[in-house]
This record gives sequence, structure tokens and C-alpha cells, in this order.
Amino acid sequence: MGQDIHGWIEARKSGYDWWFGAAVIGLLADRNYWAFAALFGVNGALDDLPPLAPARGLPADISDQAKADHEADLARAPREFFGETWVTWAEIAAVDWKAPVGNLILMTRMPTEGERPWYTYWYTPSTFEHPLRNPLPPGFVGRADDLQPGQEWEAGDKVYRVVAGTREDLLGADWLTLFRVMEALAVRYGADDVRMTVWFGN
Repeated sequence: MGQDIHGWIEARKSGYDWWFGAAVIGLLADRNYWAFAALFGVNGALDDLPPLAPARGLPADISDQAKADHEADLARAPREFFGETWVTWAEIAAVDWKAPVGNLILMTRMPTEGERPWYTYWYTPSTFEHPLRNPLPPGFVGRADDLQPGQEWEAGDKVYRVVAGTREDLLGADWLTLFRVMEALAVRYGADDVRMTVWFGN
């Protein structure tokens, strides 16, 4: 079990008081605890970046689409949902997402028959060390903190590579796609009139 994000990208036309749902977040971005931490303070925080929008609650002018989905989730499992909040594109765009976060370890899992082609996951050294799940390079003596950019090794169906990473790397391709959608909407409606309204479920 883990925690997943629910909610909508919302936008508001200039001069109007009401917001409309533009896209379901789950169609664009998957579970990513780094993104949850950096944006909403769920499961900690990201390096030296304070969470942008922790526990603000649902906006009073929530869109009809987001409101209906939130109410449906609570009706289905009222104790499973938490962390309601929202954040505007203006706040997201003000962050330096290319800021360095130190060394990161990229894990790529190669496919077996019938599976998706591959998937990737970023680890920081402190989250990597799990001898049953993430072996260090063969013959390597030391801790994950001692790994250096450029090192690469294989273990079973997984390939690991150490890089000098950024906040953007930790977000991953799907969250950057979500950001691009928000950015495109902001061109039309304005950065303060595009936002994510979200909640989380166990």
C-alpha cells in the first residue's frame, strides 16, 4: 500500500469568479513521493525546499468537477483521504527546479515478457540503501553516499546509474508533463488563475 494523489488542474477566466476543471491529475502524473513532498509537504520535504502548499485545505471556490470527485472519494472511504490543498502555477513557476540536489541514483528496470517496456526511479543515497532491494556495485566497498557520478552497474533485471541530480530529475517525466499543461493554460488564463487542487488517499 502507498499514498496516491487525487484532484484536478483548474483554471479561471479573467474577470470571472468561478473555476473550471481542466484536467484530472491522475491522467498526467503518477505516484511520486518527491513531488508530493516538494509541492505539498506529504511524506517529508525535498532537500532545502520548503513545501509550497502544505495543508491549505480545499479552496472555497473549488471547481464543480473537483468538488464532485472529492465528495465521491469521501463517500466511498471517508477515513482514507487526507491532505487537501491547492497550489497555483505562479507558485510552482517561481521555484528553481534545476537547482542541484547532489548525487542521485537512477534505477531502470528492464522488461520481462508481457510487462511495460521499462520504468525508472530516482533514489537519493539515503533512500537507496536496502540490501535486498538495491544492491551496491559488485566489489564496491563503502556506502551509497560514497558513489560518484558516472558509476553504472547491473543487478538482475535492473540497471543503476549515478548522476549529479536536480530537483527536476526527482519530479520525473510525468510530473514535468503536468507542469507543461499548467504552463500552457497559464499562457491563456494567467499564472495566478491556474492551479492544482489535490487530496491524497491511502
